[in-house]
Amino acid sequence: MQEGFPFTWQGWKETALAVIASSIATGGIYRAVTVWLNRKKPAAETKEITIRARVSEGDAVTRWMEKLDKAETRWTERLETSQTTVDRLRQERDKWIDQYDIVFVQRDELLRENGLLQTENKAYAKQIEKMNATLKMHGLNYDDTKRVE
Repeated sequence: MQEGFPFTWQGWKETALAVIASSIATGGIYRAVTVWLNRKKPAAETKEITIRARVSEGDAVTRWMEKLDKAETRWTERLETSQTTVDRLRQERDKWIDQYDIVFVQRDELLRENGLLQTENKAYAKQIEKMNATLKMHGLNYDDTKRVE
């Protein structure tokens, strides 16, 4: 035996086999631990993909809802503008109807007054005819300036 060199060929061989076995065991243990730790990874990746897809779907739905809200806002504004126009036109119509009613009542009043004036005018015309006849019967002129024969 050599004293300066502690291992023999057999010692080297055992040490090498121990290192190889230890490496294999360590690799195997590492692999086993990795497999054990990653045993739920496919399900987790599937869930992650599903979640990401749902987030994307949610974002798409959110964008779609925002577009609908904008469209609804535009239509609401147009409707309010249209409703304002309709209200304004109704007010104008009601004002014209009120004016028509006033003018209609005034027209009826004027027709009634006209009828009264025509009746009064006919009465005056008859009175004038009677006066002229009376004046002629007495031989007088209407301004009493000369005698009518």
